[in-house]
Amino acid sequence: KGGQAKPEWRLVMFTADWCAPCKAWKRDHLEKVRKEIPVELVDIDKAPETRRARVIEGQRVEAISRVPTFWLVKKGQKKPTRVWVGGRTLQQIQQVVDSLED
Repeated sequence: KGGQAKPEWRLVMFTADWCAPCKAWKRDHLEKVRKEIPVELVDIDKAPETRRARVIEGQRVEAISRVPTFWLVKKGQKKPTRVWVGGRTLQQIQQVVDSLED
């Protein structure tokens, strides 16, 4: 614990150039979050496969239809452990990570 995200987690942010909430989150939170946990940005317009539901590691993963959508993914895995739509602060993200570490 101690408020720092563990390095075994990464955050995948599904975003788009036209998404105002995505731009605001990146402006207000991306730099702070990246200091604690790796963040991968995926533009849904440049990665059209994100718009299809698919099976990852034997589990169905829903298509990305709203942005920003965030996946919290454990290192070495491809499917998300947690998914949410809409931005979160660094503190909120750390609370999710801490709850998974318990």
